[in-house]
Amino acid sequence: MSRPDVLRVRAKVQLVPSDELEALEPARHAIVEITLNDGTVLTDHVAHVRGTADNPMDHSEVVRKATDLIEPVLGKANSAGLIEKLTSLEKLNDLRGLRPFLQKA
Repeated sequence: MSRPDVLRVRAKVQLVPSDELEALEPARHAIVEITLNDGTVLTDHVAHVRGTADNPMDHSEVVRKATDLIEPVLGKANSAGLIEKLTSLEKLNDLRGLRPFLQKA
């Protein structure tokens, strides 16, 4: 989250709590409202946000999200190794094999 283009867009985003949506929990709804430069307001109600059981991410989306979150902390090599191990966790005989990837590069 340090790319200048992402930071510019993020500065325009506001997260606003909604009692209406909180009442629907545990379902994960969202209302997205975009105000264009000409004042036009576009609104959409997303009943099942991406990444929930009702709207799951595919494998490549999970890997991309994990990379975006882990790489700044653990570095490129460690994050790639950790993600590779985690995506094939059922094949690991010993979880201690994860330890080398959990240290900052």
